[in-house]
Amino acid sequence: MLRHIFSKKTEVMFDISSKTIDDLLHVYGMYFHKYIVSTNKELHSDSAAIARKALRHAMDTYDDAAMGDFVSYVELLIQWQITLLKHNSLTPEMEKRIEAMHYVEQLKKFKVSLVAISTYRLSIPEKDVVMDIIQKITSCNELKAIVFQTKRIPLESFEYKKEKRKFVKKYEDYVMAMLLLHLYSYKHLSELLN
Repeated sequence: MLRHIFSKKTEVMFDISSKTIDDLLHVYGMYFHKYIVSTNKELHSDSAAIARKALRHAMDTYDDAAMGDFVSYVELLIQWQITLLKHNSLTPEMEKRIEAMHYVEQLKKFKVSLVAISTYRLSIPEKDVVMDIIQKITSCNELKAIVFQTKRIPLESFEYKKEKRKFVKKYEDYVMAMLLLHLYSYKHLSELLN
């Protein structure tokens, strides 16, 4: 039974308007506990307090209309809480490191290679196509859900001509990497968007 609880895959969630902290802890408490302990075994006994604090902050700051998956956002906030517990404050360098670690974790979930996307050189019109796709996905929870469930750009949802479809397919990893930067509104990594 415990193995089933720990191995349970979290659902992709965007709308938290009808949820309370207790609702979310009931559903995700074991997952957050496992996540916290896997990050830092010393925090085993503090995991509930850390999860509750991260959830409270997430519920106050999460914007389902513009951000990524709620559970992944809570994971980012948990990392902030753990670092605060260890160091009593966060420097900009620590914040940037936490954001970079979270971003790399998200890229891994989507099977996107940083090495591969670093070789892409896009023209201004090509970047405009990427931004158009990102804008369409971020403005539609249904499209975001498809992206997070399939880990792919839903090309069939866009009325693009064959050339644009080929472009998106060719640069899908780049589009996904830029989309994730937009969805999690990273404070320090936003400079990568330029």
